[in-house]
Amino acid sequence: MSADDLHVLAGEYVLGTLAAARRAEVETQMANDAALRTAVEQWQLKLAPLAALAEPVEPSPALWSRIESSVATQ
Repeated sequence: MSADDLHVLAGEYVLGTLAAARRAEVETQMANDAALRTAVEQWQLKLAPLAALAEPVEPSPALWSRIESSVATQ
């Protein structure tokens, strides 16, 4: 895997855009891949300040109901 591919994968992991199966693969891979762990840590450090810019929002009860329904059907 090229350095560019590694950083793209790490960014997608941190942003949460990977499918669940691919996310699990990346987590397994990080256990033995120091370069991937480092790339993920770098993305986390870069993106962490953005979280501070957003005001917390309490999800509506309707949203929780939809989440519970979707989880129950899986």
